[in-house]
Amino acid sequence: MICGGVEKSLLSLINEIPKDLYEVTIFMVRANGDFLEFIPSWVTQGELPLNKELVDELLAGGAKASIIKNVKKLRFLKAANIIIKKKVLKDPIPEMSTKFEEIQSLEKKYDVAIAFHMHMPFIVKYVADKVVADIKIAWIHNDFLTSKFHPGILKEYLDKYDKFFAVSKQLMHEYVGIFPEFKDKTEIFYNIISQETIKKMSGDRINDFDQNQINILSIGRLDRQKGYDLAIKVCRKLLDKGYDFKWYIIGEGNEREALEKAINKLKLENNFILLGMRTNPYPYLEKCDIYVQPSRHEGYCLTLAEARCLYKPIVTTDFAGAKEQIINNVNGIITLFDVDQLFNSIERLISNKDLMRKFSVELKKQGFKIDEEENKLINYIKE
Repeated sequence: MICGGVEKSLLSLINEIPKDLYEVTIFMVRANGDFLEFIPSWVTQGELPLNKELVDELLAGGAKASIIKNVKKLRFLKAANIIIKKKVLKDPIPEMSTKFEEIQSLEKKYDVAIAFHMHMPFIVKYVADKVVADIKIAWIHNDFLTSKFHPGILKEYLDKYDKFFAVSKQLMHEYVGIFPEFKDKTEIFYNIISQETIKKMSGDRINDFDQNQINILSIGRLDRQKGYDLAIKVCRKLLDKGYDFKWYIIGEGNEREALEKAINKLKLENNFILLGMRTNPYPYLEKCDIYVQPSRHEGYCLTLAEARCLYKPIVTTDFAGAKEQIINNVNGIITLFDVDQLFNSIERLISNKDLMRKFSVELKKQGFKIDEEENKLINYIKE
């Protein structure tokens, strides 16, 4: 339960489930992370019955993160084994080659079992084969094209699921394009967001921002997916153009060291600032001048929706779901994942306060509402 979009959307979903009607258990590979404390007290927490050696093999955060983690812990053989599987044997999902027959099943029978993140193949397989339930649901949070995740290898396990929820139209279309036989089982389920809660939490006091400068903000774990390597290059171009600003990043992750080297190399220590993790990022979002989402790929992108909640001027790259949230040049800017394109888009806002106000007014005028998403799960279970 790290501070991530998928984890946050899970918490939002659980908070909408009537606790007097349903018993909920969250099973994790590891019961850790900053969001553990936000799991409601009425929800049962548990770890899957996996031995420690297997847990270490599950490539949490991806193959690259696992290789780095094992090298730092001087487990060179484990790191080498991952490299061999990925690069030499061309195994797209090494953790799927685990001796699955030796893994313990969950003892209890459930009415509903949910694999909440399809991009975690082990969980998809575990729910399919090691959990007894009347209904099995898989949640699609990321795209398949730009993330280069190919779910075809999971087909025999996905056949055992009764329903698929995708968090954006594009993800649903991509998935049905890959598996047309699942068309009638697949439905859009936008991430649940409480605008009231976000506004309430955004009132906390912070002292990080310099109110005499333009404050740009991006939120997301320090991972290649989030595009901060591109953002650093854009930051240098903006600084060279003479703009007075600071660009803050909220999030933590395995790319911190690489990003710090890039920041130092371009002498951006005073302008591109890694704030680290903040369990409440909303005061920063409330007080920033511009919100930028420079991601390579996303599903729906929760942080973009949160920026919309607070009516912030937005620049986002054109990932899956971006066009479902932003109308280009009407309530924000959608740009290509390119240094010059992103630079030009941010420059437009920095140099045009009227445009910034226009976007904010338009977002407020359109309002923010995701209609009754919380009822989709309950209604499906009741059918």
